[in-house]
Amino acid sequence: MAEYTIRPIKGTVHGVLDASIEPVLRIHSGDILHIETLEADWRDKRPAPGISEESYFPYRDPVRDVGHALCGPFYVEEVRPGDALRIEILDIETDDWGWSSVGIGNRDHLDRLGFEGSPFFRVWDIRHGICEDQSGVTVPVDAFPGVLAVAPKGDAPVRTHIPGPHGGNLDCRELRPGTTVYLPVSHPGALFSVGDGHAAQGDGESGCTAIECPFKKISLRLSQAEYLSDYPVAVTATHLIAFGFDEDLTNAAYLALKNLRELMTKRFNMDEKLAMTVCSVSADLHITQIVNGIRGVHAMLPLSAWD
Repeated sequence: MAEYTIRPIKGTVHGVLDASIEPVLRIHSGDILHIETLEADWRDKRPAPGISEESYFPYRDPVRDVGHALCGPFYVEEVRPGDALRIEILDIETDDWGWSSVGIGNRDHLDRLGFEGSPFFRVWDIRHGICEDQSGVTVPVDAFPGVLAVAPKGDAPVRTHIPGPHGGNLDCRELRPGTTVYLPVSHPGALFSVGDGHAAQGDGESGCTAIECPFKKISLRLSQAEYLSDYPVAVTATHLIAFGFDEDLTNAAYLALKNLRELMTKRFNMDEKLAMTVCSVSADLHITQIVNGIRGVHAMLPLSAWD
């Protein structure tokens, strides 16, 4: 097992998901990455309170890099199409600042909120496990990466903002240290990317952003795993999680349930009707996010159900 440290420099950061992007690094199954990330909007220093426009990463390609600032892609030698990529989230260390804003992003979402006027931009100090904005509001740090992605199926580029079978902009607050994520692989080496650091976020990400922040370090172990599902799967210390994505939130919820039921029947040789029964009496549905055009729902089944 080897360990690598990667910083955001020219050639290690990109803003689109595309199988044609040359990998930053080739590693072996089981190797560990310690990655420093930019915040999602490519700022490379703390913005001033109330001001969203500040210094940006100088190597951003204005034509290609229209999405989140992602580090990667990373090629895992043993991983092939038909496998899953296992991503163990080992540790996260945030930088000492972040930002949030209400009034940016998907116009349909803003119209439904009834939001009018200019965006409301806040800068947060992050220290000692607390995020505090300039007015004194505080929330606890609960850091996780918004984007975990492998190269999407096919040859066409895919925007980083869209969640899907490849992962992408999941924005699921359960994907914190101690959680393992499985993504179905469509290209040799998986071509994994990570970014969009969040210091804190509620389920739904209802105002359009989390507390977006750089990570001084996110430590991940990447390895080859057996295929589990056509969609992302996560395992926390307490739950098995399946995802559903759709423009319609109700459809996303039913897809998350379908994926959870199929996972239970395939992996645990469980009768489909019994699997649905267990979902009904034990699983919880959470709104992952409603802000990306493609809404997300995650279905959480307690691992204690298997006791």
